[in-house]
Amino acid sequence: MIGLVRALRPGVTKIYIHPFEDDGELQQIMPHHAKRGMELRLFTDPEVRRAIAEEGVRLIGWSDLRTAQRAR
Repeated sequence: MIGLVRALRPGVTKIYIHPFEDDGELQQIMPHHAKRGMELRLFTDPEVRRAIAEEGVRLIGWSDLRTAQRAR
């Protein structure tokens, strides 16, 4: 992930993640619970967060993306 973050070019890049705490409740309803837990750990990892900050990457949500698209 750090390599991906460092290789980003200016503009919008979409990376789909579904981070969740991999707990008993999620394990009961989600067959891919381990992947969801990994995504949470990955994007809360201090090294990944540092790379995001150093590269000036701005994390946005869907409403931010919609607003940017409508502004064009």
